[in-house]
Amino acid sequence: MKAPLYEQVTAGIYQCPSVLINGYYLKSRERGSMNEKPKPTVGYTTDGEGRWWRTERQPQCSVEDIFGLNCQGVWGHRGVHWAYKPEGSYAYWKNESDPTSIGENVGAGWTPPDHESYVNPKDKRTEYFGQFHSTIEITDPKLIQRLENDDTPEEDAFVDKPLSPEEIKRLEDEGRLPTKPGK
Repeated sequence: MKAPLYEQVTAGIYQCPSVLINGYYLKSRERGSMNEKPKPTVGYTTDGEGRWWRTERQPQCSVEDIFGLNCQGVWGHRGVHWAYKPEGSYAYWKNESDPTSIGENVGAGWTPPDHESYVNPKDKRTEYFGQFHSTIEITDPKLIQRLENDDTPEEDAFVDKPLSPEEIKRLEDEGRLPTKPGK
């Protein structure tokens, strides 16, 4: 009889040993290269009335667990890789670049929301990759003119503008936006 993939170590907490079926080690999969840091995402946003902002977001960690959960930390973080499962459980797994990130002989685990050791998402906000960003207001008139024409200084940056009344109407007609009550 094979050992279960996850075993209950205390009431409600499940862990996976680091050595699994047929002696293979549990390893996280990378969605990209951990050796080469991905570029930050750069975007430009306007209020539609002449004011513009540039936002630069740091990349998300490129590691996923064996079940396909993407780590929700920022690229290059220390400590365990972590994510929240669809039903809300806190999942964590070994960070190969930080060997002390998890207990010895533990490869991964999860804790359900009703357990006393549960890590609330509010407590992980400061580690969430979406928190690692900076925003500045654009005041250079030449750059603003370029942005008005959807021309960004960076090759892969995006421009986010409010929809025009015509664009809103077209999307409502296509059923891609709900129509406002009274229309």
